[in-house]
This record gives sequence, structure tokens and C-alpha cells, in this order.
Amino acid sequence: MWGRGDLRRPAATIGLLITVGVSGGLLVFLMTQGLEKSIQWLSVAAGVLGVATAAQWPVRRMVVWLQPGEPRPPPDLADTAELLARRLDRQWRREDQWREGGDALALPVRWEVTREAEFAMTGVRWGDLGSADSAVEPRLLAGQYQTIHETFTQRLPARRLVVLGRAGGGKSSLARRLARELLDHRSPGDRVPVFLSLASWGPEEALGAWVSQQLVRDHAMLGKQTPDRIEGSPVPLARSLVEDDRLLFVLDGFDEIPQASRAEALRGIKEIGARVPVVVTSRTDEYRQAVEDFGRGLPRAAAVELSPVDAPAVKSYLREYTALIPPDRWDEVFTLLDRADGNAVARALRVPLMIWLARLVYERRDRDPAELADPVAFADPTAVEHHLLDRMVTAAYRRPGRRSGPETVHRARRWLSFLARWLEADGTKDLEWWRLHGADPSAAARLTTGLPVGLAAGVPAGFITGTFYGPWAGIAAGAALTALATARAFACAWQPFGGRLPGPLLGRSIALATGFGTGLPLVLQGHLPVGVAQGTCVGMLAGLAAGFVVHEGPGAPTRVTVAIRGNRLAILRRLVTGLLVGVVFGAVLGLALGLVDGPTTGMVFAVLSVAMGFALGIVDGLRVWIDKPTDLRGSVSPRTVLRDDRTAALVRALVAGPLVAAATALTTAFAYGPRTGLALGGAMAFAYATTDRMVGVASTSWGRFTLVRAWLALRRQLPWHLMGFLDDAYDRGILRRSGAVHQFRHARLQQRLAAGPSGSAA
Repeated sequence: MWGRGDLRRPAATIGLLITVGVSGGLLVFLMTQGLEKSIQWLSVAAGVLGVATAAQWPVRRMVVWLQPGEPRPPPDLADTAELLARRLDRQWRREDQWREGGDALALPVRWEVTREAEFAMTGVRWGDLGSADSAVEPRLLAGQYQTIHETFTQRLPARRLVVLGRAGGGKSSLARRLARELLDHRSPGDRVPVFLSLASWGPEEALGAWVSQQLVRDHAMLGKQTPDRIEGSPVPLARSLVEDDRLLFVLDGFDEIPQASRAEALRGIKEIGARVPVVVTSRTDEYRQAVEDFGRGLPRAAAVELSPVDAPAVKSYLREYTALIPPDRWDEVFTLLDRADGNAVARALRVPLMIWLARLVYERRDRDPAELADPVAFADPTAVEHHLLDRMVTAAYRRPGRRSGPETVHRARRWLSFLARWLEADGTKDLEWWRLHGADPSAAARLTTGLPVGLAAGVPAGFITGTFYGPWAGIAAGAALTALATARAFACAWQPFGGRLPGPLLGRSIALATGFGTGLPLVLQGHLPVGVAQGTCVGMLAGLAAGFVVHEGPGAPTRVTVAIRGNRLAILRRLVTGLLVGVVFGAVLGLALGLVDGPTTGMVFAVLSVAMGFALGIVDGLRVWIDKPTDLRGSVSPRTVLRDDRTAALVRALVAGPLVAAATALTTAFAYGPRTGLALGGAMAFAYATTDRMVGVASTSWGRFTLVRAWLALRRQLPWHLMGFLDDAYDRGILRRSGAVHQFRHARLQQRLAAGPSGSAA
């Protein structure tokens, strides 16, 4: 490694070479001008130096103000953990408001260590689960809903638990309840319970890294960089929380991991360490098979299996949470529950999810639960389950005090079914609005959403090119750029180039090469204003076109925070870097053109180069200001993420638009007049602000979402105001929120809506 002195020697050498080169170039330049002109140039230089000397004090004061001062201390992990706990508490309280005491968790769900649970503990000794002061035995782990916190914290010293059960048996609800009570009873400094769905985890990725990504997605504040305590390199706060053992993982839906990956998933959970508290939920058969494939259970993890709910508990629950008038409305169903013949209704209503759905569907007195007693319509438990799942949407959208009616229910069911089919096809629970473009991968959808982007780029390009070279050239250029921009809806960026050379740098290189290749011949022929105008415009159009080939654009939502003082040094560095690039490039180009075509040409291109370099520095500097994580105390939800990305997109467009417009208008006005300059500047600004892969609105997550949503709304597959519909579905209990994404209330509901009801669900 170089020391500080070693760094100074190359810097001094480079500085000396630049000084010698610039001085030699100026000397050669002055020798070509003759005595009289040389004196004039030296007078101008003296004036510039005088102005620079007079401006030295205010410039120094500005630099002092721009210095960041004392660096901000890195966020304290203990404070961050407490903030995360408060945010989770607020989020879960909002969830509790919807339940209003009628959740399936109010059922007396019971569990015990069954033979299947013991098989899931293959290789785990009971002595490993306890401590010297507290032994663990199977009988001590038997319990029910009200004792889950006590069982986990007082009867399992290792705090490692696997919850097994059948589909809809209440595993997820029980795990959520445990996470909620752990949060309610935690003291400052205790681990923060985080509830995560394993459906989106690929076991080829380390579990800790995946948890960090999920936390950043759901809580953008945890994406803030902080120095690692051991390595010192900057890492997200989420990763620091994971590695500093400040979290307790509640991992739901192990069975939703693809079967071929479940054994590897067990290995991944095992690798976080036997001393790390963890809760895992899974269907019994899927977890048993994973243990068999892996060869053993999770070290120091007890396993329990949920039991079916008995008939007295079901009847008590339905009486308490549904209408009591008329008094005999449940009699026929209760008779079936008391029978021991294994009828369809009794078998279906032993699962907490189905019992909760029966409460939701028949809580109002105008709904008659006696229809469930029809032996023909409900000949098996599956028919009962499908009936209740189909009626759930109807019940949710016909609640008193809300907009309801047959047409409202019909539209809601159609839109929810479309979303459910998309998620099922994608193999996920997370409804992420910024991935909506994957909901309809058809060629017609891509063409319809890509064509507006192509036209937004091609029409201005055709207008600008036609002004210079005639209508046929304009039509050809506009059609070519329209086709290129539209094609981006069907393909990714050119990765082989993008991997070796960053897309923005390659695009700018193409723009500069094309611009000078177009303008220089005209300049050398004596047409300076025309050459500058055409070179600038054609180069910028070439850069815009290159962006569709080499630059992918933002892949995820971004945010903007107005925090200049905290980023002053970073912004200043980018401004100075851009200015220096322009100065160096302008000095070389200006000297070369001055020797060939006279000092006027050299000065024009030198000033133009400096201006372009400074403009690039402004854009780069403002990107530091724009693309920042949300403030540590900000809240995150799907709607706020959308709003933040929209704001960032518009700010980028407002930054790029005026810069591009000014460059185009100024360079073309001298050759073609101010009116043409303004028209061409407006056209170029529109093209860049709308479609550029770095700053254009259409290339952002919000822009893609807006285009795809419009296409799907025209096809009546989704509403025009999609976020409002999702929020309403959340309020009605059809969806839930997990940080920045929506999810269906239960996986069975998502699966049923994706399949579509077999009959009317009015």
C-alpha cells in the first residue's frame, strides 16, 4: 500500500507535467499571433488574474462554507434497534385495528409435541434445549394460544422453535402473535422480533444477507450506510443489526420454498448458528421431507405441531363474533359439528382459517349459515373451503358504511384475481408495485407501453434532425430512434459493453465522438455557428440513443431528500471534477483548433467544452443530492415509496431539462436564430427529461408503473387508481402490508383468487 508521501509524489509529477504542457501550449499560441495580438491576449490574461485576485476572499469563504465540518457520528445501533421496534409496534397496532377482536387468533389454538414434531427434531437431544437450571421436556411444551409467549421465553432457554401444522391451521397467525408479544414485552437492548415470509428467499443466498435486504425494502432507514465495527467498510444499518445479534428472526412459510431447495434452506438456517434465537413455521409434511433430505433437524430447536380446533371451541367462537338474532341461525351447522360421522362441514371447520372465514362471511344477520348444511353443494371439505374463500371478497366489499353493490364486488374480484394470478405465476407473496410490468409479459403489452417512450424520443429527434437536414432525414432519424426506444421494452441493455464500461460513461463518449465528428468538418469549412449547432444537437441525440442500448436505468424505486449541507463535499467534488474535465478538454481542443482555424474557433470550442464539463458536473453533483435514502425518521409504505420515486423522477427531469434546453438553444440560436433555438431547445429538453435512461421520467420505476397501469386499466384488468384500490383492499382486510409491499391476507386466498371461483359468490 502507498503511504501519504508516496501519493504526493505522483500528484506533484502530474501537476508539473500539466503546468509545463499548458505553459508550452500558451507560448506556442502567442508565437503564432504576432506581437500586437500577443500583447492583447496578455492584457486580457492580466485582467482575468486581477479579477481572480479580487475574488479570492469570497471564493475562500464559499469553500469554507462548503466544507462539511465535523463528520457526523455513525448511527448508534442500539438507537436504531429501538427505532425499528417503535416502527414495528406502530405497524402492528394498525393491523390490530382491522382485526377488532375477530381474528382467528382468538380461537383456542393448541399445540403439542407429536410424533411428527419429534421426527422434525431428529438429531436434537432434549438436553440441548434446556439449561442447568431449566430442563425441557415434551409435556412442558404443550400449550395454547394464550401461553405462546410464556412457552417460548420461559420453557425454551435456547428460544428456538419450529411450528408445524396443516394448511390454514393457524401457524402464521400464531407466529405473528408471538412476534407481537415479544415486541410488547421487550426491554431496551433486547432483540427486536422481525416477521419475514420465506417465500422470496433463495437458499443459495445467505440468510443474514437476505434478511438485511428485506429489512431495507420494508424500512428504508435501514439502508443508511454505517462503518462496519470490525472491517470498517460502510455497510447498511440492516446488516449491522443482523451481524450484531440485535434481531430475532420469525421466519414464516418454510413450505413455500421450492421442494428442491428446502434441504439447502435448512442448511442455511442452521448456518446462522445454534445460539441465535429463531422461529420457523411450516406445513408438517413439507418440513418432515426437508428434514429427511437434510439428514437432521435444526440444532437446539424444539418442534411442536398445532392440533385441530374442537367443536365446543368452534361453536363458542362463532356465537361470540357473529349476530345472535335469530337465535337458531347456527343450529344446523352446530348439529353437523357435534356429529361424529366426519361430515364435510365438521372437517372443514376444524381449521382456524376456515373458522375465521365463517365468522367473516356470516357475521351479519342477513347471511344464513344454514346453507352450509346442504349435503349436495358441500359434499367434501374442499367445497366448503372454496365457498368461504369466494364469499370472503363479497363480505369484505359489502360492509356497512362503505361503497358496495354487485358491480363493486364484481370489479374488485376481477382486479384481485388478476393480481393473484400474477403473484402465483411469479411464485411470490409480495405485491411490489414497481414490478407491475411483469404482470402482463405479452408482446402487445410491451409494445403498448414501449411505443409512448419511443415516440417521446423519436418525435423530438425527427424535428431537430429535420430542421438541419430536411424532412426526409428527420423522418428517418425519428423513426430509427422511435424503433430503438420502443425495442427497450423487449430487451435489456447491452450487457457485454455495460459490464466492461459503465453505461453513462460509454453513452457520453458516444455523444462526444458523434458531436465532434459532425461539427468539426463544418467548422473547418468556415461554418463555425452551424458546425457548433449541428455538432451539439447531433451529439446529444446520439447520446440519447446510446442510452437505450448501454444503460439500464434505475432498477428500483429511489428517494430524494433535500440535504445539501450533509453532502456539500461530495457535491463540490463532482462539480470540480466536471469543470476540470471541461478545462483540460477545452484547453487541448481550443489550442488545436486555434492553430488550425484561428483563435476565435479555438476560444469558442474551449468555452463550449468548459461549459459542457461544468454542466455534467452539476448533473452528477445533483444526483448525489437526489438519490439519497429516506430520512431516518421517515415512514415507509407502498404509497410513500411511490410518491418518493415520483418526486425523484420529476426532480431529475427538472434538472436535466433546463440544462439540455440551454445547451441546445444557445448553440443553435447563433446559427438559426433565437426562435429556432428555443424550439430546438424545448424539443431536446422534452426528449431528455422524458426518456433519458439516467434522468428521464419514463425510465424510472414510477414511469414504468404509470405506463403499465394505464395499459392494464384500458384492458379492465386493473383500476386506473391502483394504489387507492390496494389501500382500500387493505382497509377491508383482503390485503395486508409488509413494509413497502402489499400481500394477500392468506396464501389460500391468493391461490383461490388465482384459480377463479367455480360459481357465483354473490
